[in-house]
Amino acid sequence: ITTQARDTYLKALAQFYSGMICTLLSREEEARGHFRAVLGSGIGHGPVTVLSLFYLQKDTIDEKGPEVLLDEKNGKPVNNMINLFLADRYFRTGQEKELLQALNYGISLELNQDIYYRYFYRYYLTRNDLERSLLYIKKLINEYPSSIFQEEARFNYACLLFQEKEYSEAGKLFQTLAETSPDSPYSARTLYFLGFIHFEQKEYEEAEKNLLSAIKGLEPGSALRTSGISLLAGIYVVKEEYRKNISLLAPVKDPAPDLMYTLAYSYSRTEQGSRALELVQDILDRPAEPDTHYRAFLLLHSLCTNTGNDGPLLKYIFKIKENRYVTGRDFINYILDLAGLQHRNRNYRESVNQLLNAITYDMEPEQKIRINLLLYRDYRSLKWQEKASAVLDTLIRLDPDNAERYRQEKEESEQP
Repeated sequence: ITTQARDTYLKALAQFYSGMICTLLSREEEARGHFRAVLGSGIGHGPVTVLSLFYLQKDTIDEKGPEVLLDEKNGKPVNNMINLFLADRYFRTGQEKELLQALNYGISLELNQDIYYRYFYRYYLTRNDLERSLLYIKKLINEYPSSIFQEEARFNYACLLFQEKEYSEAGKLFQTLAETSPDSPYSARTLYFLGFIHFEQKEYEEAEKNLLSAIKGLEPGSALRTSGISLLAGIYVVKEEYRKNISLLAPVKDPAPDLMYTLAYSYSRTEQGSRALELVQDILDRPAEPDTHYRAFLLLHSLCTNTGNDGPLLKYIFKIKENRYVTGRDFINYILDLAGLQHRNRNYRESVNQLLNAITYDMEPEQKIRINLLLYRDYRSLKWQEKASAVLDTLIRLDPDNAERYRQEKEESEQP
């Protein structure tokens, strides 16, 4: 064999193994490039050429295609590389029985154990078998410290601990990854999880630092980036850094209602009431969680009270009552707010109607007391003395701690 032919073959072999590695790393385009380079190397129809052609066609080969790579005598793959390829194919196509056979056969060959461990833990992850997944991740990490999959395994190990809410151990692993591999493909996600853990532990300075770095590297619109922004917003509210919160949330396109509320609240705390009023009305006009609607309405109530503008409040309190966005205690409070609004506008009869409607619902003792106090106020305004006196009798029964005051008020009101 000539030196030139040997060098050509070695280069083709290097291209082939590069393609194999890229395939295992799911870098399909790079893999195809390496295999095409083998086909164009001019080494004829040798094994490397044939295998490269097979890899290039693996997405279209029929179900019986891999059988040509099995030994006719024992039905096993003809070598470890073929076994790895078949394991990869079975993993991608969800052929569990064939995958486990290939993985166990590969382990028996005692070659490329780290790759087989990787397939094992990824397979068990898809089965939600965390115990076995952790077993093979630890094997890969501990037995193959120089593996090209070491960083990926450490990241996934930390994620599994995070999933199990073992934040202390997960935090240590994420911290090590952040310090030792700042430019890795997992860097942004590592910083997000670190920020989340610091947030849970109320370490807001560290959480803010990590989350700010994370959202710069996370894909726009991704679930992790959206969550990171939400966590940062929560930090700024806790720290009362409302202008930082506005800078963070104002550029977000079509934010979720809970983020809109946080932004509206921040506007309200920085004397930008008109902008806050626009946002809370937008929240109340769209579908949202009951808690978000309730908080938005309370903020609307505060904004309208401060400005003396009851128009928006009247509009949305009726809408909330009609759609029953909330139930129980909160719904009773909505009705009481509506009655109070009617009273302020001197619509005493409407206020009475709302309060009598509220009495028909189950409620807590303090709510019953509040309703009767408001009824007494409205009956007095309407000069319905007999009804007002009857309400005082009810209050004496409901609120014994203040019974003496109610009796005195009743006596004074009945004097000619």
